[in-house]
Amino acid sequence: MRKAKYIDEVIPEAVDHSLFDMTQEEVAQVLNIKREGISSLEKRAMKKFKAILKEKGLTFEDLVVKK
Repeated sequence: MRKAKYIDEVIPEAVDHSLFDMTQEEVAQVLNIKREGISSLEKRAMKKFKAILKEKGLTFEDLVVKK
């Protein structure tokens, strides 16, 4: 079985590419919340992300394209 190259191959609904090139401040402005709220959201999202990886038996390295 081929390992996934990108997170959206494993969890398609998890990726919103429109926010990838924005700072926390810019994302906060779009969502109309404080920057500190974005930091908190990132931390919670990473915790959930790690739990999903563990549940699926994957590691972060499984998702990284190795050259």
